[in-house]
Amino acid sequence: MTAVAYTDRFNFGRLFSDAGHVFARAWLPIAIGALVLNVAPVVAASLPWWEGSTYTPSLHRIWAEVTLAKNVVMLAATSLANTFACAVSLGVLSGAGWRSLLGRRRVTAGAVTYLVIGVLVNWPSLVSPFAAVSPSIESALWLLALAQPVGVLLTAPFLGLAVATAIVERASVRAAIARSYGLLRGLRWRMLGAALCYQFLLFVSVYGAVWALYLSRLPYQPAGLGRVAFNLSVLPMAVFFVPVFSSFYLQARRLADGPSAAELHDVFA
Repeated sequence: MTAVAYTDRFNFGRLFSDAGHVFARAWLPIAIGALVLNVAPVVAASLPWWEGSTYTPSLHRIWAEVTLAKNVVMLAATSLANTFACAVSLGVLSGAGWRSLLGRRRVTAGAVTYLVIGVLVNWPSLVSPFAAVSPSIESALWLLALAQPVGVLLTAPFLGLAVATAIVERASVRAAIARSYGLLRGLRWRMLGAALCYQFLLFVSVYGAVWALYLSRLPYQPAGLGRVAFNLSVLPMAVFFVPVFSSFYLQARRLADGPSAAELHDVFA
């Protein structure tokens, strides 16, 4: 497999052309990985786990705990699926072959790093179930809903390359975050632009899913088939942007360290 050549100048448009290159070369493993690692947990977490009224305080607490468990399951599944897609993308773009980056140590390092950053960014999903059943802070739910996309935009210019770094360099969470911070020096506005693009396209896909479910008369707020369809609708956009950020890592590494993508074989060996 031939490596993608990178120049000494960052090319924003290259991010999306590289994503197309990745899907042209490895769409099948990425699709299978997303289905196996993501779809089943998302479906399980989107279906109701019990039937009954939630109007008593004890059942409110149980509902909040079950919802928290579902959100944790989805976060863990997303960490594994996106780490897998990131490893495949880096293998394709570096020319090393997508299987070469799927070692246990690399995948574990990437998944743990993704999970740590995921908790940092998605903490509102872990708090909102208890806020929803607490009358004193229920009115602040809209702030929690806004905190997640804001968290992505605030952390991406600093931590956006940590997962790719953890996979390629088999780095610890702390080392991957420090390396990401260094690689993004001088590229933070570009990373913010990529994160804004991701958030915009994610909003469009979510908005489209909401309208489709509305026209189909399927509610998506309670657990059920509507919720399954809603959660599955955002997966393609999330998976599509994994190669985009993988390309960003390779370009940033080329600018910071100098070697071409082909020389990454020495790192992957």
